[in-house]
Amino acid sequence: MNASGHPALVLVLVGWAAYASAAAGAATPLPLTRWVLPAIAAVLLGRAFGFAWIKPMFPGNSERFWRVSSALCLALGALYAWGSVAIWERLGPT
Repeated sequence: MNASGHPALVLVLVGWAAYASAAAGAATPLPLTRWVLPAIAAVLLGRAFGFAWIKPMFPGNSERFWRVSSALCLALGALYAWGSVAIWERLGPT
């Protein structure tokens, strides 16, 4: 399986990276950054902790896949959450 087989996933990940870059000041500010960053963190943390409930829907994936992908989601979700808290006031009311 390669990324070209999942263009929607690639677009989502690029969008998330754009919001992270904008929040860090490395790119042009994007609208609703203050709310999008915690939402991204929630999705990633939900995936990390919810794998036991998601796993039966994808029986072809190995145990290693579930453990590694959940660990990555946990790490990224924690970083997005930490970053959101760290710059919350700087992002303003919108």
